[in-house]
Amino acid sequence: MVYLPNTVLAAIDITFQNSMLNVFFLTEMAILALFVLIALYIWRYDKKSILFFAGAVIYAALFENLNILISRDTIGGYFYNPTFKFFVFHTPLFIILSWAIILYSTKIITEATRVKQFSMPFLAALLALIVDFGLDTTAIRLKFWFWQGYALNEGYFGVPANNFLGWLIIAFSFYLIYLILDKKAPRQKKLLLITLPLAAYLLFLLIFSQINALETFFNLNKSTEFYLLFSVIMLFIFSIKRNRANKITTLAYGRAIAFFSRLIFHLFGIIGVLAYQFYQENILLLAFPIIFLLLEFSPHFLLKKIQQKT
Repeated sequence: MVYLPNTVLAAIDITFQNSMLNVFFLTEMAILALFVLIALYIWRYDKKSILFFAGAVIYAALFENLNILISRDTIGGYFYNPTFKFFVFHTPLFIILSWAIILYSTKIITEATRVKQFSMPFLAALLALIVDFGLDTTAIRLKFWFWQGYALNEGYFGVPANNFLGWLIIAFSFYLIYLILDKKAPRQKKLLLITLPLAAYLLFLLIFSQINALETFFNLNKSTEFYLLFSVIMLFIFSIKRNRANKITTLAYGRAIAFFSRLIFHLFGIIGVLAYQFYQENILLLAFPIIFLLLEFSPHFLLKKIQQKT
């Protein structure tokens, strides 16, 4: 049964939902098609990433459902619109598949960027965050999901700072654990599919508990939490160190697919704002998704602003 808080009927405008049925279904089908396309590419050209991609699906299903339950009935908690057709417990299937697509795209781009291995989880996390900054504000206005206790004029146009911190830590934890396990002997890699999602989620919980402790210690509110977010983003940026000696091993096809898949998510954010005229609420709802889209055209953007090491 899909989790819905007691206030769900007040949050969901039935008339609006009826007009959005086609959009919901088309979104589910589009993500499914994109997932199949990437899965076929991996099967044919990038077999070494099969366990990463499959593990990302399991990881997304795990953390999405558990996080919904952990945060239920709390400010900053969230739940998904029950109008979607296909669910895995409390989470729409297309959300889980989207996570796998985004995590894989960050892997491809990170491996195509000459950074030290230590820096890879930090870069992968920032690349994942760029996608969410471009789509989340549109998605909540289309009522794809709901943030409890947040009005559209609170946080980042209705999105809590902890959501973006969550994206950072979720991607960071998964990629870090993957790098650690990938170094193991081939026989041990057989356990990767099982241990990667679980170990990554446990690391996420550990790190995020420290973030919650900091928020409590400094008595941060819906606005001041963004100071912590900014500090963590800067920490991640300054943790990225270049290594020009690294060889780029990813195929051009793979980089093109990674960029194309990320472009789909960015266009969702921009087209949604234009089609439903959300920009009338605040022009920044259109400006920011365009800015984050432009970042995709410069994969070394983050690297230009940091101290470089060779």
